[in-house]
Amino acid sequence: MLNKWSISEAVTNSALPDISLSQEFQFYRNILSLSGDPLIGLKLGRTFRYESYGLLGYAMLSAQNLRETIGIASDFSILTFSHFSIKLLDTDEASGIAFELDYDLAPDLLQLYCDRDLEAAFNGVRASGLDFGDNVSVKLMHSDHANLKRYQTFFNCSVKLGHHRNEILVDRSVLDQNSGQPDRMASEYCQAQCKKLLNKFGLQGGVVEQVQKVLVARPGSFPNIQETAKKLNTSVRTLRRNLNKEGKSFQGLLDEIRLQLATEYLSSSMRIERIAELLGYSEAANFSHAFKRWTGISPTQQRRLLKNNPES
Repeated sequence: MLNKWSISEAVTNSALPDISLSQEFQFYRNILSLSGDPLIGLKLGRTFRYESYGLLGYAMLSAQNLRETIGIASDFSILTFSHFSIKLLDTDEASGIAFELDYDLAPDLLQLYCDRDLEAAFNGVRASGLDFGDNVSVKLMHSDHANLKRYQTFFNCSVKLGHHRNEILVDRSVLDQNSGQPDRMASEYCQAQCKKLLNKFGLQGGVVEQVQKVLVARPGSFPNIQETAKKLNTSVRTLRRNLNKEGKSFQGLLDEIRLQLATEYLSSSMRIERIAELLGYSEAANFSHAFKRWTGISPTQQRRLLKNNPES
């Protein structure tokens, strides 16, 4: 039992945009503790719907086939709730979906997130009228061999644990089966809106873009320059030098990302205190000072301008 919350209510709340990364981790640790079930991630994944992902979800729901659905998820995986990058597998050796970690994830939550995201993928495919087919198999990063039979029963297929990434493998022909509700115009429109959102982050190519992608990946818990350098397999000194060659600094890029996110958040009804927390500020006043330094006006004034000019 999860006290007063049902699983679906809990997941819905965890997906709200005003929950920071540390809060998310604590939330799921509470779920694990209260449920006492190491496989609770499978139940959580079943509650996710394409609609949970906004425009991205509708783009996938309207796709022509499974190949296109996975491709859209791969192109815009940064807009999902996942800690994994989503990749289309399409070779003679392997076909299906791969989920690769972009950064170190809390070890005690790896199993939950692996299970959640794979079952969310299964659930999404079912919701769109598609089917992974009879020869589907699953590979998971974690190594809960004590529950291997439970996984095999749940997925009703072959399951391998301890893999270097998560995978759902299918016959290659399955990738091209028609969706149950294709709508090319709707899918293309939603993808265009997703691109518009990403373009607001001003991805610029080179080392600058690499750093921007690392910073945008998990808003609310921005890595410092040491963590970013480690993620990019370089030294802090080399990273600083390469950024300087492109006319940027790490702090400048972080401020740019924060400003873009702040502008997006201020167009919603989210409280200023929550926005500050999502942007990594311990106090709303610190965020307000930073925002005024960036723009010359306060967050409240910016919100008023956005309300009066919604297209800006």
